[in-house]
Amino acid sequence: MRNQIASFFPTYGVRNIRYVYIAHIFLISWFAASSWVFYAEKYVSLALILVVEIIAMITGMAVEVPSGAIADLFGRKQSAAAGFALKSIGSILFLLGAFHGVFFLIGRVIVIAGVSLVSGSLEAITYDSLAEARKENFFDQIWGKAATLSVFCAVVAIGSGGLLWVLHPVLPMTMTAFTMGCGALVCLSMREPTIQESSDAGFRNFLTQTSKGFHILFSPRLRWLSVSLIILGSGFTLSINGALRTPLLETFTYDGETLGYGIAFALLVATPLLYVFGAIRQKMGDRLGIISLLVGSAAFWILAGVTSNSVLLGGIFLCGTAITRNLSRVWISTILNEKIDSQERATVLSTLTFVQTLPYVCVVIFLSVAGKAQIKSAAGAVAVMMLLGLVSYLWSQAKTRRALF
Repeated sequence: MRNQIASFFPTYGVRNIRYVYIAHIFLISWFAASSWVFYAEKYVSLALILVVEIIAMITGMAVEVPSGAIADLFGRKQSAAAGFALKSIGSILFLLGAFHGVFFLIGRVIVIAGVSLVSGSLEAITYDSLAEARKENFFDQIWGKAATLSVFCAVVAIGSGGLLWVLHPVLPMTMTAFTMGCGALVCLSMREPTIQESSDAGFRNFLTQTSKGFHILFSPRLRWLSVSLIILGSGFTLSINGALRTPLLETFTYDGETLGYGIAFALLVATPLLYVFGAIRQKMGDRLGIISLLVGSAAFWILAGVTSNSVLLGGIFLCGTAITRNLSRVWISTILNEKIDSQERATVLSTLTFVQTLPYVCVVIFLSVAGKAQIKSAAGAVAVMMLLGLVSYLWSQAKTRRALF
């Protein structure tokens, strides 16, 4: 049985990698992914929900880069466990918004802060655990398989969330709180990889470590590549967060139940591609892969911007963005992890997530001012941004070739 598991999940025998796989079962099991906006709309207006989302995302951005420094200085295991715990606590508090609207804000802020703590630390502990075992060349395979596992579990969770919403609106968020609590317990079972260099955990070093993320990400050797990867990665945030996705899919006649089924189906379509990510990367190469993802992302956002009132076209948008965002997430991680030293890895990855969140915040601010009627314009703006990312990537590749010759 163990050999069969190892054949599906490479380096399963490495202790931390085994727990990384298990943690990914809970990582994006958001039972309430399709319904949290509909739940909040029972008690407050969409305009207020957008304001809540703006405040929550700005808070999350403020935590994002320091969270990477915290993970690098104080431990990735503790940081990941604390992040899962915050996501669980925030989900419970969000439910209390039924009694007072301020709990929607508090709960959402805590959830986003938890996401920030998990984002870089779990990825960093994976790569460093492999480096400790001298198996870092397996990272793209492992991260692809782990992402496949998390997406498959998200399919089950979000699909079930649509059914739970019909049974009772409280159930999807309750199950989300439970699964995130399980994720915290799994992370506590890990151990810190010894390859990570020890650092002085003082306040001055904390500030130095935090600033390193920006210096490395936007260093001359990475600058243009980083810009294109930031734009590509921002598609993940833009297409997965409900404040933009839910009102956009409402124009395709989706509701709290059918959106859950639609998201689950889209993730099911994306899962097989994630499982064979290593083979896809080897066959296509990074250049063709990133170009294809940028062009594909732009095409699907254009579709969302010019069509409406069709469940089928909405489903194509959901499937297309599910494929591009999940492949992008793994591809970006693989490229950057190969270029970052161990002691700054979590900080740089958190910095990347921080900058990738900026477009989503800008779009939500635009919608809160312009109103829901401008949702199609927002989709068009995202498409233009993806095309700009394509230009940036081609420029970075041209500069690399000129440097070689």
